[in-house]
Amino acid sequence: MVWTVILIAILATTTGSLWVRTRRIAHQNKELEAVVSNQEDFTFLVDDGFEVKQTNAGPLDPESPRLLGNVLHCKHSLEKGHCGEAELCKSCPVRFVIRKSFERRSGFDAIEASMELLGADANAPSTDVDVIVGGRYVNINEKPHMVVNVRTASDMAAAKPKLLFISRDVELYGRVREAIGKDYRILSADTLKQAYSRLVRRASLGFSAVLIDSDFLDADDTLRIALTEGEHLPLFVFTPQVGDRFADDADITQLETHFDEGRLRTLLLQQKTTRQ
Repeated sequence: MVWTVILIAILATTTGSLWVRTRRIAHQNKELEAVVSNQEDFTFLVDDGFEVKQTNAGPLDPESPRLLGNVLHCKHSLEKGHCGEAELCKSCPVRFVIRKSFERRSGFDAIEASMELLGADANAPSTDVDVIVGGRYVNINEKPHMVVNVRTASDMAAAKPKLLFISRDVELYGRVREAIGKDYRILSADTLKQAYSRLVRRASLGFSAVLIDSDFLDADDTLRIALTEGEHLPLFVFTPQVGDRFADDADITQLETHFDEGRLRTLLLQQKTTRQ
């Protein structure tokens, strides 16, 4: 009888302790949810397949794919059906950096990119938005995940010189970012529409130079005209092999696609000093 009473007392104490602990955890979760839900930027917990597990961007549609591009309403993802399947997904700098970060099991800071987003009305035209994306690598239940934060570029103070990078070559983007990303803000545009829109507004957007690959430069005469009209900006052209093609144009600096990182930094610094 005595042992029964003792056992009941132990069970009651344990149950009470667990109840208090559960209540405390629930309260802490509500506080954390309130903090996350009321951030001005959007936060996404994604796995290494780009599937969104949690977000503060609103309830996830159970009828739609939960892939990051779909949840963000990326035009190319929605038109194709799934993020990562459109042809332009291959040149998406956001997907490239997130994928590389999963491979390296590390986070990344403040990449800037242009995105074409669709609203709730599928018939409405897409909207060009410049976004800043950062990520932190985390392990959850021994599985790799990334906490991805997305905000509009206007939210970032212009503490660093800002460059416009125009290319569909994500490997080239990665090399440029590795070389100068700590000292420059690099806004990446990988469609003609995005590139042209940023070029015609380069003064208001505050670019200090334009970096473009030769394939993109040859893709459209409108783009070439936009590069020469308006405010003059230093122009760096990446080519498979430096030759005589731009030799007579003093406003163009040629760099090989597999460029020397130190040379790129030196040339940008020289341009910055000249403009000052």
